[in-house]
Amino acid sequence: MFAPATASAATGLPELGSTDPGERGTPEAPAESAPPESGSSSEPSPGAGPQEAEARTDSRAVDGDDSSVIELDGDAGGGAGEDSVTVMGAVWDGAHTPDSISYRTQDPEGAWSSWEQFEVSDGAGPDAGTSESGGATAGTEPVVVAEGVAVEVKVDGPADAEVSVETVTTPTTGADEQIAQNSSFTGGAWDTGMGLVPRSEAAAAVVDSDAHRFGAATVAVNAGLTYVSRAEWGANESLKKCRPDTTSTNRAMVVHHTAGATSYTRAQVPGILRGILTYHTQSRGWCDMGYNMLVDRYGTIYEGRSGGLDRAVVGAHASGFNSGTFGVSVMGTYSSPAPGAVVNALGRVGAWQANKWGWDPTSRVTLTSGGSDTSRYPAGRKVTLPRIFGHRDTSHTSCPGNGLYGQLRQVRTKSLAGFTPPTNASAITKFYYANTAKTGSPTTHERCGLKNKGC
Repeated sequence: MFAPATASAATGLPELGSTDPGERGTPEAPAESAPPESGSSSEPSPGAGPQEAEARTDSRAVDGDDSSVIELDGDAGGGAGEDSVTVMGAVWDGAHTPDSISYRTQDPEGAWSSWEQFEVSDGAGPDAGTSESGGATAGTEPVVVAEGVAVEVKVDGPADAEVSVETVTTPTTGADEQIAQNSSFTGGAWDTGMGLVPRSEAAAAVVDSDAHRFGAATVAVNAGLTYVSRAEWGANESLKKCRPDTTSTNRAMVVHHTAGATSYTRAQVPGILRGILTYHTQSRGWCDMGYNMLVDRYGTIYEGRSGGLDRAVVGAHASGFNSGTFGVSVMGTYSSPAPGAVVNALGRVGAWQANKWGWDPTSRVTLTSGGSDTSRYPAGRKVTLPRIFGHRDTSHTSCPGNGLYGQLRQVRTKSLAGFTPPTNASAITKFYYANTAKTGSPTTHERCGLKNKGC
């Protein structure tokens, strides 16, 4: 096993997590940023700083076999629209799970959309038995409401199911507009607003860009992966409730979708992220945002759960299979195929994880289920999966949607194109990665130990 590349987390982000079981799930405490390690390139460009944006949360009780119309927060811009965005979810007492929860949205002209279903058992959340799971509340994943002025939510039985519908509305800020203008990815390059620049040159480009001098930097780099940091998208770090667990390595990547609208604008995305962070921590009771990283429909990559850029921080995205996996969620619903920019972005994240932890993104891996009420597998069951798999492979959920799930083979192929074998790899391994299109997949494990270190 080769040593993973190291790089420090973005400026201003506190240390989280521990490999010491005695520190798992401990309350959050102020911490100084660690000094950059050798070879680090993950810090935002000079002058970047966290933006501040308020997120307003409202709760509405809806009993079983009842419905309620909720007007979205007009103070944040007249409901969800170009000036604001809302994310919405539902929580309940775990002892009284509703049979189903449906919602529909009303547009500014008064027309109602068709009814959509929340996934009551969506398979997200901390692993059972962890300190983080002790404070968790049963609920759905949040959905994006990009354009509605009101939502109607309907709960179907049992009558004693007391559901709280949580809406989080956040305004679109000037910093959000700056991110939309300056951090759009196109064809594997980064758009500084002054032309496309290869990703390897992105950090230097933003420093030299005139756009940078008129606003906060909107890009960070970690081992060649460009992304928008938590500081840039306006994460309220005071919302974090505890330190998530860490483990020694990430062995696989899990692909998700958030569900909800895919009609959001670039400028609304940071608000969606602030809403998800608020909902996951304040409504679901998790330590932090559940996903390790997120991707928008334009292919821009965003930092998720804090501390996971250089360490294997355990998320809350695939209950029973969080430990040792890296959860990446694409914002929106992908029952139909996702745009090519999304597939390309997932391929870049997959290659980054494969290079960092030393595994072939087209290989398979055996994971052990931690068990949960929503997992497909009981605790202790060993399951062999692709290195990059969909949430539905381990949980009773449709996530990441039929369309995106059908594109995961493309994601693995694109990840392989960006994967570099370890420098200590054998000649056979190096030949395979250089000629994989001709050789096809391996049919057995490589066996070494011959004379002169032959294999």
